[in-house]
Amino acid sequence: MASAPARPSLGARAVPTSAQIVEMLARRDRRLASFRAEAKLDYSSPTQHFRSSQVIAVRAPDSIRIDVMNPFGVSYTVATDGQRLAAFDRRKKVYYEGTATPENVRHYTGVPLSPTELAGLVRGLPPLLGTDRAGTVERVEGAWLWRRSLPRGGSVELWLDFENWEPLRMRVVDAGSGHDVEATFDDYRDLDGVRVAHGMAVSFGDGGKLELSYKNVSRKADLAPDAFRIQRPEQATVVDMDKEGAGG
Repeated sequence: MASAPARPSLGARAVPTSAQIVEMLARRDRRLASFRAEAKLDYSSPTQHFRSSQVIAVRAPDSIRIDVMNPFGVSYTVATDGQRLAAFDRRKKVYYEGTATPENVRHYTGVPLSPTELAGLVRGLPPLLGTDRAGTVERVEGAWLWRRSLPRGGSVELWLDFENWEPLRMRVVDAGSGHDVEATFDDYRDLDGVRVAHGMAVSFGDGGKLELSYKNVSRKADLAPDAFRIQRPEQATVVDMDKEGAGG
């Protein structure tokens, strides 16, 4: 197996190449392939605002589960295996199921992203990376700025810490999907040999904004595929997301 590209010495601060940055992000993705954390979330948009405590679990590349907590347990769960999306509102006893489209993800989580993009974002990774190693790198305001064009139009901009190449800020404008996402990552802490962002602030082109603050993060959680499917509860009202749309 090929060895990882060598990083420059921290004292030299040699400009990293695009290939080195992509390899670093791929390593981070692999090392955070199984991720679980307790989160405090603050979300606002032009039409709503709420705060909640959540448990977020990810199984790369595109499986994610969010359990919204209240003092008595779980009140709402949304989960996807990358293909199907389900949500269960325990208070209303309503079960929603459908295709894991970005629009359905937006409607049932508030975040207008695909499952793969969302699963990357909550782990502190920029979406839409792929394996393309093109791009430019320059030194700006105490950070490395990597820019790369996207195949369908638009760009990825990623600011990295000078010393450790940790993602500090990103902006993704994807003309193909219409996504416009900007995020900052902070409060890095060591987690079994990997420094992981425990705080992030994200804004979306539709006016939505969220802040996440993590505690009790695990990157070695035992997450079976079944964790990302919600069994249809008995005596629950069933709603087809794909038919109901925003009116579901």
